[in-house]
Amino acid sequence: MTQMTTGDQLSIETPELIALDYELAGIGSRFMAYAIDVIFIALLLIAVGIGVAIGGVFPSSSHLWVIAAAFFAIFLLEFGYFSMFEIIWNGQTPGKRQAGIRVLHETGRRVTAFEVFIRNMLRIVDYLPAFYGLGITVMFCNSRSRRLGDFAAGTVVVHDTCGIESTLHFNSRMQPPEMQDASKFSSLTRQDVQLLETFLQRRMQLEATVRDRTAHSLVNHFATKCGLTREELPASDEDFLEGLVRHCREHLR
Repeated sequence: MTQMTTGDQLSIETPELIALDYELAGIGSRFMAYAIDVIFIALLLIAVGIGVAIGGVFPSSSHLWVIAAAFFAIFLLEFGYFSMFEIIWNGQTPGKRQAGIRVLHETGRRVTAFEVFIRNMLRIVDYLPAFYGLGITVMFCNSRSRRLGDFAAGTVVVHDTCGIESTLHFNSRMQPPEMQDASKFSSLTRQDVQLLETFLQRRMQLEATVRDRTAHSLVNHFATKCGLTREELPASDEDFLEGLVRHCREHLR
């Protein structure tokens, strides 16, 4: 896996020689996303505070307990808010969605729950000494605008161009007959499926010649891996790749 950062662009070349280009999110767009998320968090805290006040959970003499509980609630809500949304929404929070950005692993794949957990736990350090001081300093000092949590989790934040990272469109409804023999495709892994889905998601951004060449290269790679001859494959390379993804989604658990 080869990576190259040029200006605001992150280019990742997979072992199958597919170039994945992403536009890195800068400090401005990330700050806008965070500001929106802070508003949501503040509204949630207000709702919790009102609930506590109405319920009379703490007696009037327990001011220190109230303060301690408030700080603990802020930590849990902030950490839980970012982690929950980034896991459920595939690297996005409400603020990130509004700003059009998304968290990805630096290899271009989707973030895992563990990586989300690590990057958000380190928000505590990024806050130091106050108001994200350390985090902003670190972001200014590296070309990918990564904070400490991103370095620890191996993540980057990129612009989510037209939602292509989350939506996969099929051009053909046909499923090649070869796909029915599951034994031929037992060697395929989830990483293989991620690679295929990445190409199918981003193919509309590629020039026609690059798109055709990439599809042909992928077909040759997976046909060899699965022990298929060219005569067994559909006439259209992309039809084969789409059928392969359909098959894997149904059989690969």
